[in-house]
Amino acid sequence: MTSANPVTVPSRTHGNRNADAISRKNRRTNWLERKLSSLLMRQLSELRNGSLTIHDSDGSHRFGSTQDEAGSAVMAVHDPRFYRRIATSGSLGAAESFLNGEWTSPDLVTLLRILSRNADTLQRTDGGLPSLANRLLKLAAWAGRNTRSGSRRNIAAHYDLGNEFFELFLDETMMYSSALFKTPTTPSNRLHKTSSNASANACSCGPSDHLLEIGTGWGGLALHAARNYGCRVTTTTISPKQHDHAARLVAASDSRKAISLLQEDYRDLRGEFDKLVSIEMIEAVGQEFLELYFQTCHRLVKPGGRMVIQAIVMPSARYEQYARSIDFIQKYIFPGGFLPSLSRIEQAVERCTAFPWSTAKTSRTVTRGRYTNGGRGSSTRSTGSAKWDSPKHSSAPGTTTSAIARRRSWNEPSRYFSWNGSSRPSREPLLSVQSLSPSCRIGFRAGRDNPCRDPTAPANASA
Repeated sequence: MTSANPVTVPSRTHGNRNADAISRKNRRTNWLERKLSSLLMRQLSELRNGSLTIHDSDGSHRFGSTQDEAGSAVMAVHDPRFYRRIATSGSLGAAESFLNGEWTSPDLVTLLRILSRNADTLQRTDGGLPSLANRLLKLAAWAGRNTRSGSRRNIAAHYDLGNEFFELFLDETMMYSSALFKTPTTPSNRLHKTSSNASANACSCGPSDHLLEIGTGWGGLALHAARNYGCRVTTTTISPKQHDHAARLVAASDSRKAISLLQEDYRDLRGEFDKLVSIEMIEAVGQEFLELYFQTCHRLVKPGGRMVIQAIVMPSARYEQYARSIDFIQKYIFPGGFLPSLSRIEQAVERCTAFPWSTAKTSRTVTRGRYTNGGRGSSTRSTGSAKWDSPKHSSAPGTTTSAIARRRSWNEPSRYFSWNGSSRPSREPLLSVQSLSPSCRIGFRAGRDNPCRDPTAPANASA
């Protein structure tokens, strides 16, 4: 870290709502703020990926290496209250400080990329007093948990901002989920067609199948499956705006007779289906409802059927802290949102279903286990995807998960795969998890010895 003489902090506004904060830019720090600044600088001195330069009224401070491929970022602190917010609210405080114009950056994307690559180093900013404050926020958020009524409120808070708003940044397919890149320059409409094909293929959809989709979005996957795979589709959403948009698309489609569009909570669905798909909907389920979600899905899929989910997951190493806190996205973007880890998904599946299950991933890192390509080395990279068999329960993601597995086959060039993780044939539905996690999981047979129920239901009510 280097510190120069006091400098004039660049004045750079970005349309902040708080004009009072803007008017106090470049105010000198007091003793407390300097102390808090010093504590933050000490943590940033451990920056290992990329370079960060901070300008404030006391000087310029540089951390990390400018030679690192992660790049270099600059931030200008205009109001020393930024340091107070960091001390009391951690990363959430830093985000709220930005909203209030207390700091800016000429390249916010590069800055956030460097901060994310140093997440382990910066994680300590969320300990201590920020941790206490966050637990209070978590307690307050309990009122907004994803009960049936709470889910509708939370979904409306995000998705019912208006279809016109989402049309500003989504392409014509209105697909609002992670895409599958075959090349870095693949057009967005082809990306989502590839992703839809991957999901339908993982489900093994065919003309004789009745496919249930939990989480319609704006109707893109339902239409794609009906048109290209010839299956019947029942799809549900609890967002009125999404339902209205999807209804218009279905009504204008040649496949309209094959698609049933519902506006029902997943917990209230009835019947049995050959296949079930749920694309990035599990993030809206909530931590305390994961078991109920999987038990419901298991009830809805016929014996011998198949379920595929795509999920944004939290790395297991960060999951416990994440589960105890409220982050910026949960407070301002997705109320009620919660990212499970792969190990948390496994726990829910094991407790409440008889799914044999497997996972796929879209990252190129095959596994972080000991038993990788050729059976040696750690952290192998490949353009293909490995398939693994294991009759045993595996360890947590990110550890030596494949040490007890044997490599089964390579699948070139696709990065999506699914398989029956059981060591013997099964008529139970197969669960495949397509994950954005850098870790690879091993298939296993789960039990149904511990049925789960809705934690908000009366004591004498069934799940």
